[in-house]
Amino acid sequence: MSRQDWEHAVDRELAGLREQHLFRQRRVVTLLDATHVEVEGRQYVNFASNNYLGLTHHPRVIDAARRAVQEYGAGSGATSVVPASVREAAPAG
Repeated sequence: MSRQDWEHAVDRELAGLREQHLFRQRRVVTLLDATHVEVEGRQYVNFASNNYLGLTHHPRVIDAARRAVQEYGAGSGATSVVPASVREAAPAG
C-alpha cells in the first residue's frame, strides 16, 4: 500500500467515525471550582473526578484525614489484590 493509499484509507475511516458521531477529540476543560467545570461555554458538574461531591474540602473530611495520617502514617500503596497475587505466585521457601 502506498503512502497516498494509506492516507486516503485513514481519511475515509476518520470520516466514517465523524459521520457516526464516534470520532473523539480533546476538549478544553476549565476547572471552575472543586466540583464544576466549563466546556465550550457550558458549565457542568465534574462527575469525571473523584471529588464531584466536593468532599475533599469539607472540614470533617480534612480533620478525619489529618487524624488518620497522624495515627497510621502516609505513603503510597496499592490494592490488596496486587500484593496478594504476588505472594500467591511466588514459589514457597
